[in-house]
Amino acid sequence: MTGRAGIPRWMTAERLTAYPAMLIAFYVVALAAWILLADGIIDRNGKPLGTDFISFHAAATLAVDGTPELAYEAKAHHARETAIAGEDVGYYSFSYPPGFLMLLAPFGLLPYPLALLLWLGLTLAALLYVVRQMTPDKAAILLLLAFPATFVTFGHGQNAFLTAALMGAALVTLDKRPWLAGIFIGLLTIKPHLGLLWPLALLAGGHWRTIMAAGVTTIALQGASWLAFGTATWIGFLEGGTLATRVLAEGLVPWSKMQSLYTGLRLVGVPHMAAMVAHGIAAVIAAFAVWQIWRRGAPLGVRAAALVTGALIVTPFVLDYDLMILAPGLLLFALHGREHGFQRREATMVAVLFVWPLVARGVAGATHLGLTPLLLLGFLALLWLQAQNKK
Repeated sequence: MTGRAGIPRWMTAERLTAYPAMLIAFYVVALAAWILLADGIIDRNGKPLGTDFISFHAAATLAVDGTPELAYEAKAHHARETAIAGEDVGYYSFSYPPGFLMLLAPFGLLPYPLALLLWLGLTLAALLYVVRQMTPDKAAILLLLAFPATFVTFGHGQNAFLTAALMGAALVTLDKRPWLAGIFIGLLTIKPHLGLLWPLALLAGGHWRTIMAAGVTTIALQGASWLAFGTATWIGFLEGGTLATRVLAEGLVPWSKMQSLYTGLRLVGVPHMAAMVAHGIAAVIAAFAVWQIWRRGAPLGVRAAALVTGALIVTPFVLDYDLMILAPGLLLFALHGREHGFQRREATMVAVLFVWPLVARGVAGATHLGLTPLLLLGFLALLWLQAQNKK
C-alpha cells in the first residue's frame, strides 16, 4: 500500500505514557471521591454505586432464590432492587438473555459491594489478559486502563469489560484457533445486539469452523440456561423485548446517553419512524463495508477495527459504555499501523475515538448533537478505503 508513513511524529512514546497516566490518575481520584462521599451504597446523586449493577445483582439474587423468571417482571425486579439499596433508587430494568443471568447468578450469593467489586475486577482482568495475548507491550495495558470507556464502565458497573474481552478473544484467536474463536463468539450472545455482524463477517471470510463452533456454543449456552431456569424465564425474557423497545423509542433512557444514529436523530427532533429508517440505511451501509473488508481478506487489524466499529453502528441500542468494544479493534489496528504505517487521517481518527467516550455523553447533552455515529461511520469509511487499496 502506498502513501503510508509509519508512526506519526506526534504519537511519541512520552505522550503515550504521560497522557494515559494523567487520565488514570483522574479516574482513580474521581472514583475514590465517588465512593467516599456515598452513604452506604447510595452515591451523592441518590443512585446506587455502580448504578446499572443494581439491576444485575437484583436479577442474580432472584435467580439464587429459585425465581429467575421474576428478573423479567418489572414490579418484582424493582422491589428487589429497592430491598438491596435500602430505598427506592428508581428502576433499572433487566433485559439480558437467560444465558447472561446464569453467568450472573453466583454474584447473587454475595453482598452488593463485594459482588460489584468482584464483577468489575474479574471482567477487567479477563480483558487485560486478552490484551496481553495481542501484544506483550506494557503500553497497551496502560492505554486500555486510560481508555475513557473503562472509566464509564466502572461508573455503571456494566458488562462492557466482558463483552470487549469476548470480542477481543474471538478476534485474536480467529486465524490460528478458529474453533476457540467460535466459542468466544457464541458466548458473546450474552449481549446479542453487539454481535450482529459476526455471522456476516465470518461468512465473508469463509471461517466455516468458527461458524460451527459459534453455533454449537450458542445452542449449548442457551440450552443450559433453559435447563437451569426453565421455560417461564425464557418467556419472560422474550416478552420483555417490548420494554426495551419502549426504552429506546420513548427516551426512557435519555437519548443523550445513547450513541446510535437513531438516538442522535431523535435528539434533534426527527420522528421515530424516520429516525429508524435512516438508522437502518446506515446499518446496511456498515454491514456492506464490513462484508467487503472481510471478503477481501484485509489484515487482522483492519478487519478487527471494521467489525467493532460496524457493530456499534448497526444497533440502535448502544450506550457510551458499549464503546468499550472499540478497545480490542483499535489496539489491533494500532499494532497493524505500527508495523505497516499510518496515514495521518487514520492516526488522527484513532486518537479521536480513543478520547471520545469521555465526552460523548456530555457533548450530546449540551448540544443535542449525537456525533458518535458520524465518527464511527467516518472511521469505517477509512478502513474500507484501506481494504480496497490493499495489494
